Amino acid sequence: MPGDREAVRERSDLVALVSERVALKRSGRALRGLCPFHEEDTPSFYVYPDDQTFHCFGCRKHGDVFTWVMETENLDFRGALELLAKRAGVTLPSGGGKATSQYQKQIRDAVMEAALTWFRNQLHESSSTLRYCRERGIDDETIDQWELGYAPDENEALAAHLRRLGYRLAVAAERSLLAGDEARGYNDFFRGRLIFPIRDHLGRLVAFGGRAIAGGEPKYLNSRDTPDFHKSSTLFGLHRAKQELREDGRIVLCEGYLDVIACHRAGIRTACAPLGTAFGLRHAALVKRWADEAVVLFDPDESGRKAALQAARLLEKEGLPVGIALLPVGMDPDDLLRTEGPARLVQAIESPLSPTRFLVAGLLRDWEIKEQTGPKEVPQGFWDELLRTLAQQGDPLESAQVLDELAGLLPVARSDRPTALRALNQQLERMRKRARPRKDAPPPPPSTQPPSRPNVRAPEGLLLRAALDDEVGRIVRDRLLEEGLLTSKDAIRLARALVTTGLKSRNSILANLEPDVKSELLSLEPPPDPFKGPPPLTEKIVLGAIALLEREREHRNRSA
Repeated sequence: MPGDREAVRERSDLVALVSERVALKRSGRALRGLCPFHEEDTPSFYVYPDDQTFHCFGCRKHGDVFTWVMETENLDFRGALELLAKRAGVTLPSGGGKATSQYQKQIRDAVMEAALTWFRNQLHESSSTLRYCRERGIDDETIDQWELGYAPDENEALAAHLRRLGYRLAVAAERSLLAGDEARGYNDFFRGRLIFPIRDHLGRLVAFGGRAIAGGEPKYLNSRDTPDFHKSSTLFGLHRAKQELREDGRIVLCEGYLDVIACHRAGIRTACAPLGTAFGLRHAALVKRWADEAVVLFDPDESGRKAALQAARLLEKEGLPVGIALLPVGMDPDDLLRTEGPARLVQAIESPLSPTRFLVAGLLRDWEIKEQTGPKEVPQGFWDELLRTLAQQGDPLESAQVLDELAGLLPVARSDRPTALRALNQQLERMRKRARPRKDAPPPPPSTQPPSRPNVRAPEGLLLRAALDDEVGRIVRDRLLEEGLLTSKDAIRLARALVTTGLKSRNSILANLEPDVKSELLSLEPPPDPFKGPPPLTEKIVLGAIALLEREREHRNRSA
């Protein structure tokens, strides 16, 4: 049963409302008139009856029936909802726990939609961001289809806008639109970024992603997890891909937003991507619900290849046939589309490799690049790495086929190919036995090596430690990703991993971090005194570290 907001929306006619203020004339499937929000002689204001939205190509005002009433009647969302409900004959709930909860959700949804409208309007006000979009091959149609927006590089631009609309900023902070709290004030969470709305598989707006367009760090920033949004079980673009998946059944998994958009522009309409986190078990289970097979289309660099293989293994565990597309060196899907066209991108997806073949293709490519070897001059290092890789990760049947195909590259094969192939298979079997743990073997002893310590400055390390602390973590977690507060690459990387868990307690944060990240963060903690226990982190110490980093940032900004 739709909520009150949707009931009111369904029974409200935007065309009728706008017609009370604007003389509209038919223009194709839309209606056109003079914009009521700015002075103009030539009509640039359009109302679209199909999706009940309006847009002005002059002042860039955009929105739905609620936005229209809020803007024209100077009301907050609750006021607009009540006015429209009265016109539509919808009775709003007056109280009760369930009604209150439903109303609060409507407010949260309204804040998200208001932010989306604002982001979209800001994009058309930013010539540099529009130029960036054009350079990436993103035209106006693509911008509208994917609802792309822009967050200005300002501290409180969105906060001020939401305050003017009458929304509580605490609600916006809960949805990662803002950072901070009532005591310290609120700052915009996304600044200087191209904005991608994130919708769940039902099409509900649940989060945002932002890509830095001027070299900022981190490159990608996503909303924190909320009750409505979990990165580990959400795929960007699934709401657009699901209809095609019902007919095609093959999902294409990319690494990022622009790669998904590139695939859809190339006609590959089943493309989706995980959101700022590694492809995990929940993603694989979600894919299994919608697809019969998968193609992994990740970047061809070393980290992308590792991630592609990890995703393929997880999908195989779900029982899905999976292939991995091999892209040209140095090109992601978006690059390939822009430089070689859609046919080349489609070709890469239509000819994926099995995980074993993908491993071998990567090794062949690496050694050809690094060694510049001819076809009959393959060094021994390649054979060692190939056999070790096949022994540890290769499918047995495909590994035998690979060795049969490559045996001719051995010098001895020129005179006796069967002997060369037999020698390779024998070496592979010996390596397999060494890699296979004995059933009666005792578990390996715990590592005595201390975890690698990240290269961070003292005040940065203190803030990362504080973010894990149950007492003072609240002071620092929302500030870790402020532009310019942290400067070392390791500190920014660890802060991003910590903040994107969206969790508040030390134990829950550590439980949701990758093991290596967890080890690095724990390595920042000083050893406890055996008599006094661990040294405490006080609010005064944490605020002092923040103040020091703020002064350094101000000094850098003045010197720039």
